[in-house]
Formats: sequence, C-alpha cells, structure tokens
Amino acid sequence: MSVPQNPVTSPLPSTPVSHAVGQAAVEPSIWERISNYISDHKVAVYTIGAVVVVAGAGGVYYYSTQSSSKKAGTESKSGKERKRKGDKKKKEAEADREKEKEDGEIELVN
Repeated sequence: MSVPQNPVTSPLPSTPVSHAVGQAAVEPSIWERISNYISDHKVAVYTIGAVVVVAGAGGVYYYSTQSSSKKAGTESKSGKERKRKGDKKKKEAEADREKEKEDGEIELVN
C-alpha cells in the first residue's frame, strides 16, 4: 500500500516561467478602449453625436424662446388663439380696403 502524501509537505508542481520582455499582461486604458470602439463603429458614433447636437440645439432654442416670451410679460398663446388673432386682423384689413374702395380713395391697378 502506498502512503498518501501530506499536502503541506508535498512538492509543488513545476510551472513554466516566461521571462520574455514584451509579455506584460497590461490591460488597455479606458481611453484606448474608447478610441478602439470609435474607430470600429464610426457610423454609429457620428450618428449618435449628430442626434445629440441637434437635440441640444433644439433644447437651447426652445428654452430661449420660452424665456424671452416670459420676460416680455406676455403669456404664451395656443396655436388656435394666434390663428384667431391673425384672422381678425385680416378681416379688419379687408374691410378697410373695401371701405376705401367704395370711397374711391384707392384705384386698383391690374
């Protein structure tokens, strides 16, 4: 019968050791990983960048138009309210032209 060896006193198995100079296991930095990703996925990166720029510009425009109308002391009107006001002005202008035409003040030139 063989006697089992004590794990504490048993010799360690030999492992190959490499002393080569360029064999360091260094992970790439975060910037290198980002650069590699960008170079591999240029179309996606440019598309996402363009969407971000356009959305940011739209947000700035929206914010600037909203803040300028509040500074002027006017309330923001809905599209229907603005349209009604424009229609009213148009009707008034047409009525004025008709009145002036009847009075003979304006001559129409074709």
